[in-house]
Amino acid sequence: MERMSVDPFDLLPTPLDVEGDLNQIVHNLKRWEALPLHGLRALPSVRSLTPPPADHARYEGQPARRTNAAIRQRIEEATERTVLEGDQEALASLFTFHEPKRLLKTRQEEAATYRDVESESFRKENEKILLRALAEEMYRWELEQALCQVQFLSQNGDLDTGLPAAAQ
Repeated sequence: MERMSVDPFDLLPTPLDVEGDLNQIVHNLKRWEALPLHGLRALPSVRSLTPPPADHARYEGQPARRTNAAIRQRIEEATERTVLEGDQEALASLFTFHEPKRLLKTRQEEAATYRDVESESFRKENEKILLRALAEEMYRWELEQALCQVQFLSQNGDLDTGLPAAAQ
């Protein structure tokens, strides 16, 4: 029986997968931790998050809880890296993890004010644009981290890239 190898890139989510998960969180904030969120859960930084030593006991034997903490952390970090302050505030209005019972309509109306658009326009167009930008930022950061790791490993001789030394 021939063994099939799985290409690791087949396991990585696309930015559209991440965007879809972000949309699910926004629209189901009360129960976001129970959502499948396959794209976000598959991000390397989420899968590999090691909690600080002080928090190890909190996550011991609870991988879903650790993963949810990593997802929340990644969303908040990506929000902070968003270029426009108004977009940062709008995203913070949508992802009120500290206040999960806030109504979606209320969060969307608040986000609309930061984008200087009408609530209806925000719900129909701006929310999707904003979530796509957040997903792209999260994905860009994942790629940046992977490139830094490859560069570090190649400089320390721990990685054979197959490229001539001058090209590395």
